[in-house]
Amino acid sequence: MNIYDGCWLYRAAPLGQIRGITVSLGRLPRNFALRQPQRQMVAWRYNPTHFGTLMVHARTCDGPALAMVPLPDPATTPNQFILTAPLAGGTTDTDLCLIVAPPVGGPLYGVDTVRFTLKDIR
Repeated sequence: MNIYDGCWLYRAAPLGQIRGITVSLGRLPRNFALRQPQRQMVAWRYNPTHFGTLMVHARTCDGPALAMVPLPDPATTPNQFILTAPLAGGTTDTDLCLIVAPPVGGPLYGVDTVRFTLKDIR
């Protein structure tokens, strides 16, 4: 886990064959402090929800957003949980960037597994 940038890459996801994503996440306490020079190195990303957001982008972490899912309330959910979301379309294999944007000073999140829901092929 990189404490400076909570971004994970999934290489060559078959977007033409999938319609959804399921991500298993783990929540960890932020029980450390960074000195000022190290704080400058942290990639802080905008979080549009109260408890944090899982964001899935195409190609890079600044690429087009394919899915955004709010994180559950840490006070009422276990430290390991699963989020599922539909993925916006695509036709070719594309790298996916998964970002967990917690609230400032909130816990850290690690990705355990990523699974895809296949499209119905008829």
